[in-house]
Amino acid sequence: MSNQEPTIERLWAELAKYDIYTEEQLNAAIEEMEPLDISCMVSKVDFSKQLEEK
Repeated sequence: MSNQEPTIERLWAELAKYDIYTEEQLNAAIEEMEPLDISCMVSKVDFSKQLEEK
């Protein structure tokens, strides 16, 4: 396993930086999060080209 692969222990250590120590605290934090806008990371798909190829 390389150093880049996260382990459970490393993930919990990172979460502890935000005072998250239990799964219940993690779930509560996730529920309080604002929705993420990932549209800037997604390419638009041109479905008309796919239909023409068939």
